[in-house]
Amino acid sequence: YASVIGAILEIAGQQAQAVPVPEEPEIDDSWDEPVAFDGCSTRGQAKPGQPQPLHFVRNPRAPEGASL
Repeated sequence: YASVIGAILEIAGQQAQAVPVPEEPEIDDSWDEPVAFDGCSTRGQAKPGQPQPLHFVRNPRAPEGASL
């Protein structure tokens, strides 16, 4: 695709210029699995060393015995 854009720039009278390309991480680094039990930063899962909130949910009790 870069050659097509370069050809269009030349037809338009513009000089194509090279730009620095950032170095990409190694393929092994990008596919590396997270450390097990290292904690999460998503809601509901605390990071290590952070207090985890407790949520108490009350369930309504069903009436006992027979009902008419």
